[in-house]
Amino acid sequence: MTTPTPPEVADVLDRAADHIDRVGWTQGDWCEAAPGLSPEESPVDADSALAVAVGAAPFTPGSGLTPAQAVAYHAAMNALHRHIRGGLITWNDTPGRTKDEVTAVMRAAAAYQRKQVAS
Repeated sequence: MTTPTPPEVADVLDRAADHIDRVGWTQGDWCEAAPGLSPEESPVDADSALAVAVGAAPFTPGSGLTPAQAVAYHAAMNALHRHIRGGLITWNDTPGRTKDEVTAVMRAAAAYQRKQVAS
């Protein structure tokens, strides 16, 4: 397993934002169980969106990541932590936070990762 490059981290962040745009976003839980929908089709928080973006299922108790998925997940998580200057779950669950704000920050963090290569 190698450390993901900044463009690879950016791709994970963009896929996470795209996933939220596709299925919806939630607060207070990793995944909002929607009647008739699988976890992969149900609204997720930012943390679970990152899991999906690396090829895993949304987080649930007992779920996990493969070693390769974990490396990519943690690289993207660290990029977001630096961008929001704090913990992702607390930031995601802050009252008043919006889906658009979450996806915008993910895309901004992705753009920053790509800019690091261009500099």
